Amino acid sequence: MIKAKLGTFDVTMIVVSLVIGIGIFRTPAMVASVARTPLLFFTAWGAGGLITLFGALTFAEIGARFSEPGSYYKVVASSYGSLLAFLLNWANIFIINTASGAGVALIGAEYISPVILPPQARTSQNTLFIALLMVAVLLVLNYLGIKSGAWTQNILSLSKIILIIFLATAALLSARTNPSVLADSLPLQNSWWAALGLGFISVFFSYGGYQQTINLGADIKESPKKMPLAIISGMLIVISCYLLINLAYWKTLGLSGMASSKLVAAETAGVIFGPLGDNLVSIAIFLSALGFLNRISQRYSDAASPHLFSDG
Repeated sequence: MIKAKLGTFDVTMIVVSLVIGIGIFRTPAMVASVARTPLLFFTAWGAGGLITLFGALTFAEIGARFSEPGSYYKVVASSYGSLLAFLLNWANIFIINTASGAGVALIGAEYISPVILPPQARTSQNTLFIALLMVAVLLVLNYLGIKSGAWTQNILSLSKIILIIFLATAALLSARTNPSVLADSLPLQNSWWAALGLGFISVFFSYGGYQQTINLGADIKESPKKMPLAIISGMLIVISCYLLINLAYWKTLGLSGMASSKLVAAETAGVIFGPLGDNLVSIAIFLSALGFLNRISQRYSDAASPHLFSDG
């Protein structure tokens, strides 16, 4: 039997880390390119955050009611049968999570390599080694115990929040922007509702990840009471961070500048800090990758127990 060890703050930080990933450093450019106007751009992020909050509360209620090991399995099994539940969990753990985890580890390693390695050592082999080291270290930390993993998660999540707030605040207070970019907009290529709908695609991708909290019901103390509070707190932090950093992108680059950028965070940091900005964003993306990988490692560290697959 799994003993509940996580508190409200622990789960709040898990929610933050599950949602805030690498997407926020990429998707604003995609949203800007289809929203075309500042009003639709910020409406997509604000409304998308509220809709996501409702979805998160739904999963919080399910997780609180099934506050026992393997709650995701139990919900699917009770609704659609144990075979489909087993196959879905098997695919999620051994195919979907491993593929996404490997991809995120490689991206994180690619971003951190220029920061920590000299130019001659920035080879594909060393990048792969860093990615493997990231995964191995996090697995060891989580095998030491779920509470140890929770502390790691809290540190990584807080680091991401601090870096986002720091970059956003620096951009909003910086005088290195042209005031004309604030009035910048692009002609609509579709109706306003079609543009908003297209923007929602990337917005909901960036807000995704909260669904995985359904498996935490057995790990959090006083789950029926604290699970909803933790998820609400986590999502409000995420929404605030996303709106703040997008406001910073917009003030620094303008809507057209965002739409034509592949890495809006790097360009924003470059405008504010110069060459130092690239390293700052590289560290932020690396920490985001670590947070995502740490949550996956927490799941695999429990694989020896019937945490995700047991039906009884």
